[in-house]
Amino acid sequence: MEGKTLFLNIFLFFTFILPIKAQNNLVVSPKYTTKDTCLNPSKASGPITSNLNKPINGGIFTLYGIGGRGACGLDIDAPKMSAAVSGSLFNNAAQWVPSCLPDKRYLLNDPICMSKCVKITYKCVGCSTAKTLTVPINNKCPECAINHVDLSIDAFKWLEPQGGTVGIAKDATITYINC
Repeated sequence: MEGKTLFLNIFLFFTFILPIKAQNNLVVSPKYTTKDTCLNPSKASGPITSNLNKPINGGIFTLYGIGGRGACGLDIDAPKMSAAVSGSLFNNAAQWVPSCLPDKRYLLNDPICMSKCVKITYKCVGCSTAKTLTVPINNKCPECAINHVDLSIDAFKWLEPQGGTVGIAKDATITYINC
């Protein structure tokens, strides 16, 4: 009987308890890796590098409509959850280079366009615990400061289902990371 009880407890944990805890943490991978694009991080430099893995408290996130190609030359609607970040994190001298994607499009040879993500931890209005969302960076928000991230609608709604104050949410912790 002990074996059946142990099995039942393990089953219940993985079926009901773990998914509840997992709902507070979501990681969205970039659509393309540097291997997919043929961009070479060792041949690129930019301001994002010195800002990696440094949590920024008191961060802000807003939402924006998506579609087309962003500042990196990547599709900004794939994946559905993604981010546009401060223009000051981009290298103004970065060059456009041909990719090895099937359509051979040109991509910005900037480290920020090479498998970089933003991790946002935020306690939404009316929530009992904070959520953490990690999404790929694929666009630029020229008017955003480093502590301000512009999110796709789906990403914003995942963190702040109530919509924030007119599409603005404050007091988040923002961390730029490799993904």
